[in-house]
Amino acid sequence: MRGMKPRILHVSHSLRGGVERWLEVFVAASPQVDNFVLKSIGEQGSFGSQLWLHAGADLEQPLRTWTLAPAIAASAVSHPGYRQVLAEVLTELGIDGVVVSSLIGHSLDVLRSPVPTVVVLHDYYPFCSALHIFFDGVCVECGEGRLAECLRGNPLNDLFASRDLGEWLVLREAYLEALGLEGVKVVAPSPSVVRHLRQLAPQTAGLEIAVVPHGSDARDRWQGVESRAAEGPLQVVVLGHISPYKGEGLLREILARLRLPVARFWLVGSGESGRALAGRHVEIVERYDRRHLPEILARISPDVGLFLSVVPETFSYTLDECFAAGIPPVALRVGSFGDRIEDGVNGFLCEADAASVVAQLARLAADRAPLTGVRQELRRRPARPAGDMVADYVRLLGLPDVSQQPGVAADWKGGNPATAAGGGYHLPAGSPLGFAEFLGQVETGTMYHIRQTRRLGRWQRAVALRSASAGFRAVRLLMRWVVR
Repeated sequence: MRGMKPRILHVSHSLRGGVERWLEVFVAASPQVDNFVLKSIGEQGSFGSQLWLHAGADLEQPLRTWTLAPAIAASAVSHPGYRQVLAEVLTELGIDGVVVSSLIGHSLDVLRSPVPTVVVLHDYYPFCSALHIFFDGVCVECGEGRLAECLRGNPLNDLFASRDLGEWLVLREAYLEALGLEGVKVVAPSPSVVRHLRQLAPQTAGLEIAVVPHGSDARDRWQGVESRAAEGPLQVVVLGHISPYKGEGLLREILARLRLPVARFWLVGSGESGRALAGRHVEIVERYDRRHLPEILARISPDVGLFLSVVPETFSYTLDECFAAGIPPVALRVGSFGDRIEDGVNGFLCEADAASVVAQLARLAADRAPLTGVRQELRRRPARPAGDMVADYVRLLGLPDVSQQPGVAADWKGGNPATAAGGGYHLPAGSPLGFAEFLGQVETGTMYHIRQTRRLGRWQRAVALRSASAGFRAVRLLMRWVVR
């Protein structure tokens, strides 16, 4: 059996990103509990077409799958089919606690279960249909009129198809009410999340929200990155996708103003959108395996890491990577950056405009002494261990050292997921995340089916996997050439 460890059910989506990274860190740092993940699967317009149940961090091969009818477009206030699946999972797995990381593709029924539940505010959804409380600036109020304008004209409010004001207001009010239910606790990764939510939703003034910073595993992979020299162009690295959320417009303006010999920029993990920015003083690394990031940064030897997110991020694991590598961050004074960076001590803060950022980078290019002090401070400061974060969640959930729930049913421990309820692996017909991410979903599904095909012998399966992998690599290379 799975022993008598307490069992946590994580509720998440299939859009990857920071939530999936947080899950990986949590599961790896929690040997004292058994983790399961209930993930919504779908596409734009029906994010909750299916539910997949995974054991631990194995997010490729589900233990079971279910089809939801009707599909959940964004989030449901209540859904009979979802309630039935949830009850089955909670009972048959003997779940001791639920951690809700996202409600995209899920129903608020998950907040009404009899099991102790923690809601993690990784973003502001579903209070905010745009997720990031940004509409021509960080939002300071969101009444009916403001929300109606946002649904009509916010270019960053494009994830969900519905523009129905009444529908979003009903979901918002039901969500805020559910956060106050007995047995539900709310967690924010940084203090700014609490401040923003209370400002936008005054009815949460009496809601207890615990600030539990995310834990990190970044220090385990880093020895520190040395800067190139005390003179020459300032080596500036920008980690992650280039997008309007991440300050694409600001970056374009900064690149136009700061050129050699003042600064040289490295856009690492920029995706296809970074190609248009490549030039004599801008180098591009479109994609990278996170395991190889230490070697990439060691080769670049950046002086600073630049963070231009215009939306108020709730934590930022990318900032964690810079901290762990000893790379001084230069960031906008927005969201968790303002919480986590002490200006001039462990990084540098700028106002949310290109002129402020350009001035800061120019100062650092002219005088590198402040960078030395920040690097020394970063080396002195230990990262928050992921195990400490897990311990906080175990305490909030009130989990016992030994589970009092029945053991996991035998038919949930493995077997062929393709024969489980709902049957089969769902390949979305499209993805709101773009071609590269959609191709990744197709590749994952193809590899899954090859592994699950019992008619293939071991060597045939190995050849098929290698051939499919080579084919997908070729498609990616072809697409890079086509879109140049």
